[in-house]
Amino acid sequence: MAASDDGIPPEPVARGAHDFAIGESISTTVATVLGRAAGMDPTSIRPLYEHIDTDALDALVAHGIETGRGAAVSIDFSVDDFDVCVRGDGEVSVYETF
Repeated sequence: MAASDDGIPPEPVARGAHDFAIGESISTTVATVLGRAAGMDPTSIRPLYEHIDTDALDALVAHGIETGRGAAVSIDFSVDDFDVCVRGDGEVSVYETF
């Protein structure tokens, strides 16, 4: 995620919080938030695994939670016209790519 020309970080176009208690993967939450950002059903967007290793994403976030270091985990990547930020505490933010 890049700052705008005025140096102020942009607001996300979509944001979501992963619920670790329901047993879904963080990748599922990312796909849901990306779908919301694109104005589409999450099953209609290109599969997330075409952009990143979803097993690695899930494992990194799970490891952060298991070790009590979830707040220190932050994973950023691009998907089509969006920049995605996944935090180890389950926050998923999607920004338009500049």
